[in-house]
Amino acid sequence: MKNLKAQIKKAREDLNRAENLRVEFNNKVLSRIPMEDRWFASMVRDILFVEPLKEGRERLIKRNYFILSSFKPRPASIKDNRITDEDIDRAREVPVESLYHGTLTQRNGILVGLCCFHQDKRRPNFTIYKNSNRFLCFSCGEAGDSISFVMKRDNCNFLTAVKTLVNK
Repeated sequence: MKNLKAQIKKAREDLNRAENLRVEFNNKVLSRIPMEDRWFASMVRDILFVEPLKEGRERLIKRNYFILSSFKPRPASIKDNRITDEDIDRAREVPVESLYHGTLTQRNGILVGLCCFHQDKRRPNFTIYKNSNRFLCFSCGEAGDSISFVMKRDNCNFLTAVKTLVNK
């Protein structure tokens, strides 16, 4: 784990060094070159100096953070402020239409109504797909399952949303 964190730190230092090199090159070299020739100097700067420092660093940082996240302990129980995978599955089984406050119209196996996440009240853009228990607003782009619906509606985190749905 220490090795992953050290790799992240070094990759960030390389990215900072690449940016500093780019800025320093712009200040010292590009400022002295005629405007019509700056494109070539910029290309040389990027190919020879900046890109070798940046190459693969962002991907390495993301990969290492992903690996580090897998080392976090799994939740034990909802009683001690933790939730289990079974609690999450039960929360996802709560029908989205039971959480929606408003009028829904059934159209070809889907439910349609006004979106409760934005102010556009002209036409129904909020769609609930009953067979997959998911929702989508074609206007504001909000989408997800019952957990994400409660998170957005109540402005809460994942843990609170799951607790709310399991206790419902």
